Amino acid sequence: MNRLSGDIQQIDGLVPINLRSITKLSSDCVFYTVSAIYVMPQLGILTVPTIFICIVIVRFYTLTSVQIRRLSSKSWSAVTSLAQESYVGASTLRIFNVQNTFNLKMTENAIITTEAKTAENVTSRWIQLSMDSLTAVFSSIFVIAAIYLGHTGVLDSGSVALVVTMGTLLRGLLAEIARYVNNVETCIVAVERVQEYVDNEHEAEWTSILPQPLSWPSEGNIEFKDFSLRYCASTPLVLKRLNLKIEGGQKIGIVGRTGAGKTSLTMALFRMIEPAEGTIIIDGIDFRELGLHQLRKSLTIIPQDPVLFCGKLRINLDPFEEFSDAEIWDAIEKAHLRKF
Repeated sequence: MNRLSGDIQQIDGLVPINLRSITKLSSDCVFYTVSAIYVMPQLGILTVPTIFICIVIVRFYTLTSVQIRRLSSKSWSAVTSLAQESYVGASTLRIFNVQNTFNLKMTENAIITTEAKTAENVTSRWIQLSMDSLTAVFSSIFVIAAIYLGHTGVLDSGSVALVVTMGTLLRGLLAEIARYVNNVETCIVAVERVQEYVDNEHEAEWTSILPQPLSWPSEGNIEFKDFSLRYCASTPLVLKRLNLKIEGGQKIGIVGRTGAGKTSLTMALFRMIEPAEGTIIIDGIDFRELGLHQLRKSLTIIPQDPVLFCGKLRINLDPFEEFSDAEIWDAIEKAHLRKF
């Protein structure tokens, strides 16, 4: 939720605004500095070390602030995720009487988030103070040098006034530029977090590209052909060249120890994981030619742990609204569940 809201808001809102501000302030800073140096070339000797010191301070600050922002974003994600889970599962928490456990967990997450936010604010004030101090010294030297040269007759009164004005205007510009540059660099954390989702392997198409028979599936024949499966490219195969044919209407039991691949078979049927090799044929059609929606809609699974989705009981019994109330009641009667 935090990535969908806060991180996207930073990328779409804060980054463009900060970049625009950096461009404007940098242009002003260059204009003021060049104007002052043109009138009093001696200031060029002071400008170079000042810029170097400014860059060193900003880089030192950025290395710290980016890590603090990353910690702040992760800790805030933990708070929002736990709040959402607690809201959705409030009735379950009360049934098992674990409210205090979740309260303590939320308190711990809130403390971590508060500490990260406090550190973020402190570092922000530090860079502001450092840059204000640096620019105050820089502009003060500007002004003092201009007044001295004016007093000795090297500069006329107009040139002195120009240099003093430019030095005063520069005092706040460098601090503002440093602040906006840091904002952009810390917003890169949001880009990294969103990029994690962008880099996730996308599922197959939701709908079929080629038209499929309306009667499919009609018999329920399933055939695994040289089927191999792995969870990611760097891991070994969990299913190796499996060949298996199940006729429609057959009742098949698959037995094996933990980790033998029973769950992997189920996930393969629903294309939760794409095959490494081979394919599965369901009623004569390669399951890779089917859209995920049509494939998963046509398969039924009874999970180990019963699950009810949010909404009315009827929606859980007929999620696609394909049957009438009479047909649903008839199914309930046949399952001997009417009394419940």
